[in-house]
Amino acid sequence: MRSTLRHARRIFADLARELEAETDRLWGVARDEGDEARLKLVLDLAQRTHKAFQTVNEIEVKLIKAEDIAVPGRNVIDLEAARAEIARRLDRLAA
Repeated sequence: MRSTLRHARRIFADLARELEAETDRLWGVARDEGDEARLKLVLDLAQRTHKAFQTVNEIEVKLIKAEDIAVPGRNVIDLEAARAEIARRLDRLAA
């Protein structure tokens, strides 16, 4: 699953570079109807690519959360130690 997500990230990175280059090229040329239509198409593709990239990120987050649930005690915050550290820092600031 992780290798599939890494592969998807590489694809999105390549697409982003290509879409950015094409968008820059289209903004730089004298515009006629064909260029306007192509620019709209490229911008639409960029938006859809962004949405797909967000979906990959959401899947990745869900996967990470599922892994954290599967390993109890992992990434657990020691609240007592955190409170003690905060108290020490506040005492230092107050002094």
